[in-house]
Amino acid sequence: MYPDFNPNEKIYSDLKLVAKGAVGEVYSAINQKLNIKVALKRLQPQFLYDQAEVNKIKAEAKILTKLNHPHCVKLMSTYFSETEILLELEWIEGGSLESHLKSSPFLEIEARNWIQQLMDIVKDLQQNQIIHGDLQPKNILLQQEKAMLIDFSSSVEMCPDQDYYPFHGTPRAYQMKLQNAQKQIHRYHDYQTLGLLFYEMLTGKKIFNSPNSLTHFIETWNFNADSFLKHFHFSQESGELLRALITCTQTGQHPVYR
Repeated sequence: MYPDFNPNEKIYSDLKLVAKGAVGEVYSAINQKLNIKVALKRLQPQFLYDQAEVNKIKAEAKILTKLNHPHCVKLMSTYFSETEILLELEWIEGGSLESHLKSSPFLEIEARNWIQQLMDIVKDLQQNQIIHGDLQPKNILLQQEKAMLIDFSSSVEMCPDQDYYPFHGTPRAYQMKLQNAQKQIHRYHDYQTLGLLFYEMLTGKKIFNSPNSLTHFIETWNFNADSFLKHFHFSQESGELLRALITCTQTGQHPVYR
C-alpha cells in the first residue's frame, strides 16, 4: 500500500518505490496534470518532526532551484505540510555509474569523456558556490551519451572566503576518507572525488585499499610518474588529469580538462 501523495487533489498515479534510504525514499510516478513521468523524493513520516532532516531537504530544494545545468536533475515542484514533504524531480532514464562499474572498467577514451562531462557539472556548481558533497557512483546516471548528477541531499553552499566545510555525506560514503582531521571537506572536494571515480573507471578498482593509499598514490606518482603510467597503461594525458584531480586540495590548483 503506497502513501497518499495527493492530499489536495489527485495529481500522481502509477507510484512505484525505486529507492529507499535511512531517511528518505524515492518513487516513480505519473504527473497526471503534465502527463509525464516524474521522481518523487519523500521524507519518511517518522522524520517529519525531525527539524534537522526537514531543514536538510529544504536546503536541497533551495540548492536545486539555483541550478540550471543540463546535466543536473531538475526540481519541478515542492510540497511541504505537516503530513507530507515531497520534492518532485524530473525522471531520468539510464543506469547508474555504479551498475556500469560492476561489469568492467571503461575504455580510457570513454572514461575521459564521462569525466569531462562531470568536470563541467562541478565547474558550474563551483560557480554557483555549491559543493555536491556525495559524488558516489550511484548518484551519477549515464543516459546514453549524457552523464546526469542526482541527489543533492549532502550539498553545501560555500562562502567566497572559506575553504573547508562540514561533511554532510552518509557514513558509508568513501568520500569521508577525503575529510581533514576536523571532519571537514575542501571546496575542491568534488573535483578530488572525480579523481577517485576516474581511477576506478580506468582500473575497475578503488584507490582506497588502506587508509594511506591516497597518500601512497601521490607519493608513487611523484617518485616515478613514467613507471606508474606504464603499470596502469594510462596515457600521459589521463595520468596528468588524474593527478590534477586527486591532488587539487593539496595544491590549491583548480583542475582543468585539456
